[in-house]
Amino acid sequence: MIRQRVFLVRMRTRLKNRIHVLLDRRHVPPPPVTDMFGKGGTAYLKKLNLSGVDGEILRENLELLKAFDTLITEAEREIKRLMGNDPRVTLLRSIPG
Repeated sequence: MIRQRVFLVRMRTRLKNRIHVLLDRRHVPPPPVTDMFGKGGTAYLKKLNLSGVDGEILRENLELLKAFDTLITEAEREIKRLMGNDPRVTLLRSIPG
């Protein structure tokens, strides 16, 4: 399950990078927020009106991003359930990095 979560996080990162490239290629200024993929940044991205296929790509990528966020949350919930109250897990989680 941890490997699945790592995979999902990597895919989400790739998707975010694709969105950055799309906006950079179209010379779209970044949103006036600190986190482009937070609540305010996502609202900004959804309001963008990019013409042609780029608008459709942005819309699809935002939908995929939402799906990845949901899957990552579900994976984290399952990992937590599987860990239970095992003291070894608590010890392992205390290791930096």
